Amino acid sequence: MIVGFSQGAAMVGMLIAEQALRKKKWFKFAGCISGFIPNNNAMGRKLDSVINSKYVVPSWHSFGNNDVIIQPNKSFES
Repeated sequence: MIVGFSQGAAMVGMLIAEQALRKKKWFKFAGCISGFIPNNNAMGRKLDSVINSKYVVPSWHSFGNNDVIIQPNKSFES
């Protein structure tokens, strides 16, 4: 299991994507708290490329409606 908060949650997404691209099983579950999609086209494409991979693990995402740093709409972007 891997868990990340804010920028760490964005990193969790990238690690899970890398796991899928390499066809590895490093993590069995991912938790993301107040995360967001990285503002980088290459990283966004990497995430999009593995979204239906059998190597992507179950995940839990949490965000705050009153978060002034990572607003809820940023947590839902893809």
